[in-house]
Amino acid sequence: MWRVGTGKEVQMIVRATQRKDWTAGKTRDCSELTSAASAKASEFDSVKEKLRRAIEKGKGIEAEKKRLEGELEAVNAAGATSSAAEVEAAKAASESAERDAASARAELESVKAAAESARAELESARASAASAEAVVALADALRLNPTLQILRLGGNNLGPDGAALLAEPLSSQGTRCSARGR
Repeated sequence: MWRVGTGKEVQMIVRATQRKDWTAGKTRDCSELTSAASAKASEFDSVKEKLRRAIEKGKGIEAEKKRLEGELEAVNAAGATSSAAEVEAAKAASESAERDAASARAELESVKAAAESARAELESARASAASAEAVVALADALRLNPTLQILRLGGNNLGPDGAALLAEPLSSQGTRCSARGR
């Protein structure tokens, strides 16, 4: 046998269903932020590996340059026994090694900049995921605490979405809310 509920009971059931849907949506949002942070971590690892390879390449080029400079010095020390063609070839090889080293240094700087950018994005994604989870947890706690009178959240950089998440449980309890930005 079905029992017909009062209007207040029906409203409470509707609100509970809405809260459940809202919480599921915020949990999905947190999951998406966590996935984004994981993707940034993977991207950071990839950039870090490129940086390692660029450093190794640069070290190899520097070693080759030193070897060629040593050969050039040996040729210069030999003096008259070396032909002008050998000296020119050694100079050309040394200049080529210098260009390769400059190119490797530029590539290394580029990879370092990309690594720093990826590190900053990763930290930002991790912070966003953590603060989103904290706001959802606080909103859930506010639903369970109808006696709360003052909640100061200054300096927490909640943003409009975070403030809306926290206002919903307070306003559903009839609590008067006010916000002051800095």
